[in-house]
Amino acid sequence: MGLVHFDVLILGSGVAGLSTAIKLAKALPNKTVGVVTKSYENESNTKYAQGGIAVVWDKLDSFESHIEDTMIAGDQLNNKEVVRMVIEEAPDRLKELIGWGAEFDFDHTGDYDLGKEGGHSANRIIHHKDITGFEIETTLLNQVKKLSNITTLPHHFAIDLITDHHINQKIKSFKKEAINCYGAYVLNQNTQEIDTYVANKTIIATGGAGQVYASTTNPTIATGDGIAMAYRAKAQIEDIEFVQFHPTALYQPGVSPAFLISEAVRGFGAYLVNKKGERFMLEIDD
Repeated sequence: MGLVHFDVLILGSGVAGLSTAIKLAKALPNKTVGVVTKSYENESNTKYAQGGIAVVWDKLDSFESHIEDTMIAGDQLNNKEVVRMVIEEAPDRLKELIGWGAEFDFDHTGDYDLGKEGGHSANRIIHHKDITGFEIETTLLNQVKKLSNITTLPHHFAIDLITDHHINQKIKSFKKEAINCYGAYVLNQNTQEIDTYVANKTIIATGGAGQVYASTTNPTIATGDGIAMAYRAKAQIEDIEFVQFHPTALYQPGVSPAFLISEAVRGFGAYLVNKKGERFMLEIDD
């Protein structure tokens, strides 16, 4: 078992993990950042996202309208402060992505082509064809490669977080608020060796758990590893029922991932109907 040290260890190489790595590496150029990912460095849910980025861009649109749409879609269960923060910061985050090299589609007027998706009252979806996630993932990885203090570790499978339970096994119980994390045990899938990755800070950005369902559009890597590791480390797991997965897929029993039917089809006016042609969701989503 080898010992590897990073100042910051990030588990996951999707949009969350990579963007965090970039921000940290730029802000702390003398610190080392390791990004552990269990498949190829570009394999994540991010890569497969199709529709685009919801952002207030049109002058006729407004933050308040976007916030209202989001609260309605979330049945008012959303944390409105978080909703407002995300929506009001979205234009700047989009400009940041564009500055890093991300390209999005233009309309005939020369401005960005704004699509419309379900739940939105305005056209506010900026996209790159129907492979927006792939464009963002590629852009982020290109940025990562420019930063010498980031190390990406593909085909490295995080097994467990290293906590006080591992350091002092004589202690049988810990107060949750007093548990410290020191890194993670990581399986190098190329050598089949389990190494100890020690870090001052460990960030879990491992995505969702779509593969626990019989039918999902999530890639085969979406198995909830990070959630399970956090749970085993006595972290508080909250609002897990709100982890997003794509709601519509082509019905193909036994096929995984399932073929994704883009959210954009509802933006163009498509309805969800049963085999009788009835809009069954109207009775469920009030």
